[in-house]
Amino acid sequence: MGKAHSKFRIGERVVVPFTISCGECRMCKLELFSLCERSNPAGAKQAEQMGYPTAGLFGYSHMYGGFSGGQAEFLRVP
Repeated sequence: MGKAHSKFRIGERVVVPFTISCGECRMCKLELFSLCERSNPAGAKQAEQMGYPTAGLFGYSHMYGGFSGGQAEFLRVP
């Protein structure tokens, strides 16, 4: 764990959602984290097919950012 983390201790269990959000964009500020405008590098391409972009998701296809899966015993969260 990095120096910036003081809330959790090594070995503690936490729940990590599949949704990746930046917390800074317009949609995140509206608390619509699943529609984060920054976390999905394929957002523009996704919007062409679906009509709107969504946030990047752990464990989904490249349409959702192509991030490695989140169902594991250990996970490194970027």
